[in-house]
Amino acid sequence: MSPRVAQGLAVMRLEIRKHFLGKRAILVWLLALMPVAVPALRFLALAIFGERQFALSITEDVGVFADMIFPFTLRFVVFFGSVGIFAHLARGDVLDKSLHYWFLAPVRREVVVAGKYAAGLLASIVIFGLSTLGSVFFLYLPHGWEPTLREMLSGNTLAYLFVVALACIGYGALFLAIGLRFRNPIAISVAVLGWESLSFLMPAFLKRLTMVHYLEALCPVPVSGGPFALLADPPSAWLSVPGIVVLSAALLWTAFHAIKRMDVQYGTD
Repeated sequence: MSPRVAQGLAVMRLEIRKHFLGKRAILVWLLALMPVAVPALRFLALAIFGERQFALSITEDVGVFADMIFPFTLRFVVFFGSVGIFAHLARGDVLDKSLHYWFLAPVRREVVVAGKYAAGLLASIVIFGLSTLGSVFFLYLPHGWEPTLREMLSGNTLAYLFVVALACIGYGALFLAIGLRFRNPIAISVAVLGWESLSFLMPAFLKRLTMVHYLEALCPVPVSGGPFALLADPPSAWLSVPGIVVLSAALLWTAFHAIKRMDVQYGTD
């Protein structure tokens, strides 16, 4: 193992704990619980009031997950969760007045950024992956244990987990770069959210400039954009997956260059 890889792994181990148990992780966990809460409350209602009022067929529940729960997870939960995790990887150290410790360590700055990104990526995939599995579990639980386990291990659920992981890769690199380039990453993130959220109203050539267009194309069940959505041919998986990976690599490259020129000025942040 090369020294840089070993140093990056050491940085990742130091960072990973705060992503799961740190004070900023509380809001991320609360976000991740939101898609789970709706099917969990429905399951509770079924248990209390019976099936006649709330029960749906498995086919209908597939549509509910594809059209409501997963788009909410992808467009809101993973998006803002990635802002909370990645935009503050370096900016959080500035607010905590601890960034200079990393700069004084005998580690290249881009290795520090790579280790922090790896820690945030692992945490986001685990947290939002559990959120997706939890929503699937409670959505299908009214149909019995066997159908629930079958759906959790099905190709559809694995495909949704893959989309979540790819979203964490892409949005993570984006908000890491934003957090290193701008002193107020939240304002820029809200602007990006507006752009991504309006993708269903955009013509085809503008949809190609949004990340969610490529992510939703990978979903096993087509995502409905609603009655006002402008239709566009979805990109193929052969374009979507490499495109997001290449874009993420380019954003990480800009983050590496930004950290090299970054000065510690706690008094101005």
